[in-house]
This record gives sequence, structure tokens and C-alpha cells, in this order.
Amino acid sequence: MSDNSQAIDQQLSADSEQQPETLGQPGLAALEAEREARKAAERRLKAIEQQLQGLDPDQLRNIKEAQEREERLRSEMDQRIKEAAEAAKAELMQQVKIKDQKLSEALAEKSDLYRRQALANAFQVAGGRTGGAEDGTTYFDALMGAVGSRFKVSDAGDVVVINPNGETMLSDSGDPISPAAYLEGLKSHPVYGHFFAPVSNGHGGGMRGSGNLTSGSVQSMSALDKISFGLG
Repeated sequence: MSDNSQAIDQQLSADSEQQPETLGQPGLAALEAEREARKAAERRLKAIEQQLQGLDPDQLRNIKEAQEREERLRSEMDQRIKEAAEAAKAELMQQVKIKDQKLSEALAEKSDLYRRQALANAFQVAGGRTGGAEDGTTYFDALMGAVGSRFKVSDAGDVVVINPNGETMLSDSGDPISPAAYLEGLKSHPVYGHFFAPVSNGHGGGMRGSGNLTSGSVQSMSALDKISFGLG
């Protein structure tokens, strides 16, 4: 009998010497279950010892080496599967990121087109000047280059006017200022007023805002600047 078998037998004998009356019913049940488990372990150990009987040390070593190779190959395969899964996940995340970026760019482009069209309509309603320079620059383009950052598309899909802090500008009544109302207010601006069609000032005509320009400043302007100020 092996040393392990002898140890199990000794432990079983020690357990059997305990007085049943000192254990109680739950203790007796636990002791019985422990005995059965140890007996099962002893039977498995004996079966293994019988299988190994007659094998020489070289055979035992070969069996051990074969088991080690199997465990090593299984570990390597698990690692490869893990790496392949991580690579596939990374590739999928990259594809999702690219799609999200393209979607964001498409939404931004669509939002900018919508904003520009809404502002073009508001510019027309406010009496914005038509025409432009030979290079294709229009009065609307020039004005938007100066004040276009004051407009954005809200989460509700409306074009709103914002202040330098990015907050929606409100009227005295607390309502958001419409783009058309904001552009209408620029008609009296000494510079931006030149982007709008001439209006009568009640004293024989003229263009609002032109009084701030001098003949010297006009002569020093480039052709594009003159067009931007309605003097081209």
C-alpha cells in the first residue's frame, strides 16, 4: 500500500475513535460524508496505482512529458485564440470609428449647408445686396466671412444667433433673436451696412453707413474692398 493510502487509513481510524454522543446528529452526518469522500479518494488512488504498475521510469517520464506538451500546446492555442479575438475586436472598433467619423463629417457638412441656406434666405429678406466681384465673391460671402460665426444650428434644428460666449442671443422680450432680425440690425452698422441695398435716408436718398467713408479711404481701397462696401 502507498504512503497516501496509509495516511487515509490512519485518518479514518482517528475519526472513528470520536465519541458519537459528542458530535450530535449534524456532526455524525458530516463525519459520514467525510468518510465516504475519503474512501472514494482512496479508491481513485488505488486505481491510478494499478494503472501505473509495471511501468518503468522511462515510460513514466514519457507520459509526463507528453502531458506537459499537451498542456503547453493547449496554452499556446488559447493564447492564439485570445490574440486573434483581440485583433478582430480592434479591427472592428477601428471600422466603427471610421464610420462614426464619416457620419459626423456628413452631418457637419449637411448642417453647414442648411445653415448657409437659411442665412442666405435671411440675408435676402433683410435686403442684402446681390452681385459680387469678378472672382465670384458675393456680398453675402463677404458678410458671412465677418459675422458667420455668430450663427449656429441648434439641437432642435433651428439656426440661432449666438454671442461670443456661444450662448443664444435673446431679444428684450426674452425670445431668441432670429437671423433675419440680426441681419436687419446690421443695416445701420457703419461698415456692415454697405452689404445691404441702398435705402432712402429721408433726405434725397443715399446709402446707410456710407457717411463714415472718406474720399481718401475709398481711393486706398482695393477693388475687392470697394465691392465689399458697395462701391464697386
